[in-house]
Amino acid sequence: MSQAVAAPARGAGLDALSLQQRMELQFEIEQFLYAEAALIDGR
Repeated sequence: MSQAVAAPARGAGLDALSLQQRMELQFEIEQFLYAEAALIDGR
């Protein structure tokens, strides 16, 4: 029962992030992945 109550609370935490924060986080993740791929490819 407690797990069923906890799940929506975790979801609400993500919803609390503003759209701006989500876009910035997405951008940082993409930049990191691009840099990782460049290292692997030797570029």
